[in-house]
Parts: sequence; structure tokens; C-alpha cells
Amino acid sequence: MDFPANPVAAVTHADPYPYYRMLAAERPFAFHPAVNAWVAAGASAVNAVLANPECHVRPRGELVPKAFIATPVARIFQELARVTEGKRHELGRSAVLQLVGSWNEDRIAHAADEVWPSTSGVSEVMWRFPACVLARLMGFAVPDLMTNAEQVEAFAMAISPGADPHIYLDKGNVAAERLWDRLSSFGAPFEIANAIGILSQSFEATGGWIGNTLVALSGHQVPAAEIRGAVVRVSEVDPAVHNTRRFVDADTVICGVQVKAGDVIILILASTTEQLFGGGGTSA
Repeated sequence: MDFPANPVAAVTHADPYPYYRMLAAERPFAFHPAVNAWVAAGASAVNAVLANPECHVRPRGELVPKAFIATPVARIFQELARVTEGKRHELGRSAVLQLVGSWNEDRIAHAADEVWPSTSGVSEVMWRFPACVLARLMGFAVPDLMTNAEQVEAFAMAISPGADPHIYLDKGNVAAERLWDRLSSFGAPFEIANAIGILSQSFEATGGWIGNTLVALSGHQVPAAEIRGAVVRVSEVDPAVHNTRRFVDADTVICGVQVKAGDVIILILASTTEQLFGGGGTSA
């Protein structure tokens, strides 16, 4: 079987799920030299890491990546709910919930109808349409939406794990300043930052979801009444986000294995969608 070279390379493999299932069955928690990290696969191992108090979303003493320090990108990154913990996380999460809580299905559909005529080609539908819809819901004028989407793309590329800061950070900083200025009326810094965070996640996660859906449905005649269910099913069996990371703050034991402070753990969320989130997805 044509397995990916390693757990990180798996995210771009045509079908990484047999590999994920093998990891969950045979190496649920093991060190992988190729990626210089521990890898957790399967519900039991993933949940063990998530529940361990020594495993954190950022390395100790590094609220933002070193390349971001004292940049406009850092001002946003350090407030994002998805990379903070404790009180900072709760503030960011509350800002996200308050913002999206005002968007009902009718408002979202109306915004999508306004944006759709200005969208052309598969790439724009995947990567810019979601950001444009969200920006419209946030009050951006229709003529400004595509420019805003380009700024969201530049910011998202700059903070993407593994991105070369020498290539992406300059454009990301310009985009971060413009987005911050445009959303400055949203309130406190954590509220502005997490509004930008929602936009950037639409570029990453929603764009990936649309792409996965197009691949899954290609060659199939799906009745209009079943489209919504098919899209939800794709999110369950082929999620856009395959993994996340945790950083070990102090020596600890996970799945009976000694893990040291400073170690990195990659959690293969896509190996265990059904057990983790109660969906009908790939099971480990």
C-alpha cells in the first residue's frame, strides 16, 4: 500500500486514511524521527494528550512564534482563541461566539447571494468566497470584498505552520495592519483579533472543506435535496484539518510513555473523527 512518507506529509496524500488507521492500530503514541515529534493517533491517544495538563497549545515562553515578535501579525496572533489558553482563551472564545451568534441562516444565505456574482473559478470559490461572505456579514461593502479576501489570504499564509517568514511575513504584516484598521470598531484588541481569526480560518478550513466536497462529489449525481447532507458527511469522513500540535511544558507520562519538557506532539485528529466528535467519520 502507498503510505505517506510521514504523518505531516499525509495531509497532502490522495488517501491518508489507511495510514492513519494503521498508526492508530499499531503505533497509537510513538516518536517519529522524520518529523522530530511524538504522534498521537486514535481516540485514546489523542484524548490522552488533550487531557494532559502539561500539554499546551504554544511552547513555554513563546506566546507567538519568534519570527512574529513585535510585528502587526503578532498583535493578532497572540489574541487568537485557537492559540491561547486560560483567561485569554475564554476572552477570545466569547468574542467569537458573540460575533457569529448574530448570524442566522437567512443572513448568511443573503450574504452568500450578494457575494456569488463576483466570484469566478474554482480557486476563488474555495479560497476567497468564504472570506468574502464572512466579511460581508461583518459589514464590509460588496466592492471591497475581494480586496479584503486577498488580505485574509496573505495573513493566513503568514501564520500557517511551516510557512517561511522570509517569503510570507512582509505581505502578512501589511495585510494584518489593513485588516486591523478596517475592524478597529469591533472593540477591544481580543475582539478585533478574533474577528480577523474567523476570516483567516475561512481561508484555511472552509476552503479545504469546499475542495474536499468537490472531490468527493465529482462524478456523482447528487439530488439537490441531498446536497446539504453530503457536505456535512464530507466534514465527518474527510475533514479539512487533519492534525494539530501540542507542546510539552514539563516531563510527563502519556499512554505509559515518558515524554520530556520541550517535546512536540502531533495529534492526528482525522484518525478518529467518529470517536472524538460523535460523527460518522473514519474510525480508528
